[in-house]
Amino acid sequence: VGGLYSSGKSAAEIEQLFIKANWNSGYVDDLPRSRIPNRRKRHDDLYPIQLGIGFDADGFKLPKGIFQGQGMRRLIESMLGSYPVLKSFDDLSVSYRAVAADLETGEQIVLDRGDLATAMQASMSLPGILRPIEIDGRVLVDGGIANNLPVSVAKDLGADIVIAVDIGSLPLPAKDIDNTFDVLGQLSNFLTFENQQRARALLSEADLLIKPNLDGITLTDFSSTEKGIQAGYAAANVQSDK
Repeated sequence: VGGLYSSGKSAAEIEQLFIKANWNSGYVDDLPRSRIPNRRKRHDDLYPIQLGIGFDADGFKLPKGIFQGQGMRRLIESMLGSYPVLKSFDDLSVSYRAVAADLETGEQIVLDRGDLATAMQASMSLPGILRPIEIDGRVLVDGGIANNLPVSVAKDLGADIVIAVDIGSLPLPAKDIDNTFDVLGQLSNFLTFENQQRARALLSEADLLIKPNLDGITLTDFSSTEKGIQAGYAAANVQSDK
């Protein structure tokens, strides 16, 4: 949302992009055959069952995520459109920062320049689900594990008033955990809860905290996009007088 808004798209345009987007395609690695190099085409024809396991001098290698991120990259680019590599994200229509986490140290990494689509992808590469993104020698994943409600980043940019939208989830009850995505989502909930509490403590009386009611919408429930948008409107309208 932040990357699209900062690129100059209106809230109404972003809403339509999200509703029309095929989010499930972001979690598919298969490229159209026309975009696959000839060598890989021959390999795929010879070995139609792909296990995603590699081998080098150190032994067998497993993939770093269930999906390698090709589909997510195509989805982001289709929504964003062509964009140059930027010396600063301050050069966008609205200053933008993407928040990722260093997979080696767990620390917050604030991305403020470079390829906009890559920065956006790094900030939403869910650990264990999507392959980490390497930028400037760091291996990066979704910033939620380091700072899921980045109030501090907005204040560092000089914001006088912060409008924070908390979409963090409470842990799921055991009866609702029945697949790999649910397990990874539950782990993400545990990792993000504490840093969200710290972020809330940074909010002053001048700031606003919007907490949409997202009950029933899970981490990968893309069919509920419009329901989530309406929940956001409802939560924001409650505080419209502020």
